[in-house]
Amino acid sequence: MDARFINPVIDAFREILPQLGFADIQRGKLSMGSNAVDSLGVTVIIGMTKDLRGSVAYNMSEATAMTIASTAAMIKTMPPE
Repeated sequence: MDARFINPVIDAFREILPQLGFADIQRGKLSMGSNAVDSLGVTVIIGMTKDLRGSVAYNMSEATAMTIASTAAMIKTMPPE
């Protein structure tokens, strides 16, 4: 996939997370294809169906996913130990 299409999606995600209280956003390794990937625990898949078709998958730990979800819902939860 052309970087002209994927970079705006990644940039949008990096702009939203600070609004949820995450100050240290780091961009990890990007990959494309149908190869299997080791999951960190939670994968969020965003599908695009208009002019651009495809999916973007964000892979994160369960603790990170819980923090994002609870911050978005304005609820304090403790990640599993």
